[in-house]
Amino acid sequence: MASHSIEHYRARNEDAPLDLVRESDAWKPVVRLIDGWAKEKLGSMSGYFSQELDHFSRTQGVRFPPVLREWWRLAGHHPFVTTGLLPGNASFLGPDDRGLLSRRDFLAIVVDDEQTWSCNGIHVDFLSDADPEVHGINSTIGPNDDPSLDWYKGAFIATGLRVPALIFTTLLCHLFEPSPLVRDEAIHMELERQGLLGGDPDERLISKLGLKRYPNDTIVGDIYSDGEDIIYWWLMGCACRSAEAAERVCRAVPGLRKHSPE
Repeated sequence: MASHSIEHYRARNEDAPLDLVRESDAWKPVVRLIDGWAKEKLGSMSGYFSQELDHFSRTQGVRFPPVLREWWRLAGHHPFVTTGLLPGNASFLGPDDRGLLSRRDFLAIVVDDEQTWSCNGIHVDFLSDADPEVHGINSTIGPNDDPSLDWYKGAFIATGLRVPALIFTTLLCHLFEPSPLVRDEAIHMELERQGLLGGDPDERLISKLGLKRYPNDTIVGDIYSDGEDIIYWWLMGCACRSAEAAERVCRAVPGLRKHSPE
């Protein structure tokens, strides 16, 4: 019998086999990012079990969309996720977190700023969707402050993201701070040339290194990669998985400063 697609399981509100989740187009960049850059790879104990998510769904009194369950099953217990990204900021919420539903009509996934509780997540209107869009909350601004944003019900910012893209972009913070959870040989390279400020992504760097834009039309920012050893995040710099990759970047574009994870 032919195997089912991940969309089949989502439509039936069933948990797909974890191998299928890992190999799906949406989650593969996240899996490769963790397995390729973190000191600890994903394993059988990196995520929650389905029975645990069922329990937390009941105790929280909310339906967890299939794609969110996939994330928690994949890496909900992994160090990249549980220890947070920045002190007091950029932290992932788990299915048992008290802050998960601390905002009315909103299920938070990633907290960007704990002081203002600016965060990204899923509005309750979309919790019944298998793969819901992500909305954001920024308690410091509203529609009158920035009418150019796509506001939903006057309080929630439509980001155009889906959950895997939100997770991928948030995890990148580990590479560009940099984080001690990243493998020791990884190097962060800061772009020092003033010409980039307020300009466009460095097409020469992209061309010489054969980088391709992260293949998600809804990604925030300009992120390019060779798929393995180099990630170029415009205005953030280059993250290199090895000294050899860093040398390739230096040969392509001189004037970069290296930083190893602290």
